[in-house]
Amino acid sequence: MTDADGIAELTTFDYGDGAILGNHQVKISKDVMETMREANPDDPTSAAVVRPKHFLPKRYGSFKSSGLTASVAQGENQLDFELQD
Repeated sequence: MTDADGIAELTTFDYGDGAILGNHQVKISKDVMETMREANPDDPTSAAVVRPKHFLPKRYGSFKSSGLTASVAQGENQLDFELQD
């Protein structure tokens, strides 16, 4: 998850544990669930209809199509990715 400036902290298994050292493929996505139809409160069998809304080009959301890589070294790392449409 990113903050308002697009900054995120990488975790692997547990919050705050960082990344495994070495070279990695990278995927990046920013999605929110958008409600298309609310559930009918008078009908217990009705359900809301939601779908993801993508804020970045979809190609970045897949390891196969993003083309992004990162090398993680010991210590603090800053990784910047210039995403284009």
